[in-house]
Amino acid sequence: MNSRRIFYFLLTMSAVLVFNSCGRRASSMNKHSLCFEKVISGKPVKGTNGQLINFFDQMILHLEIKGTAVTGTFDWSPSEQDHFAGTLEGTIKNDLIKAVYTYVIDGVDVKEERFIKLDNGSAYFRVGGKMRLKDGVYIYTNEENRMQFGTGIPKSYCKS
Repeated sequence: MNSRRIFYFLLTMSAVLVFNSCGRRASSMNKHSLCFEKVISGKPVKGTNGQLINFFDQMILHLEIKGTAVTGTFDWSPSEQDHFAGTLEGTIKNDLIKAVYTYVIDGVDVKEERFIKLDNGSAYFRVGGKMRLKDGVYIYTNEENRMQFGTGIPKSYCKS
């Protein structure tokens, strides 16, 4: 009789563990990280003063997606220009992220609307279009259905 109780107890505990772990796995699938990185480097060229100049651009995009909420960072180091590093916060719908990109340039906080399309293992930022300042955020003034996107930033391994 005792062995039968132990058997049913173990069977019940196993069922509870299976149901709990299944629930955890399902909810954790709703949250994931995506990383994208692109490095462009050119051959060194000789400047007007005879000094060699090496062109090097780098873009690193890290996204945390939980349900429809998106947070992340975007780090852009264009050649011969200021470095941009900031945070993204927004939403995703049908592989299109609409977010506010917040960064500091020359000591001034800047907030800009950003659209990022996820497709074929790459992320594409919206390019072009006029912007205006609304409630402290630069937003696009033209229609979202006429968006154009730049070249892709390939998906990469997320570094911890």
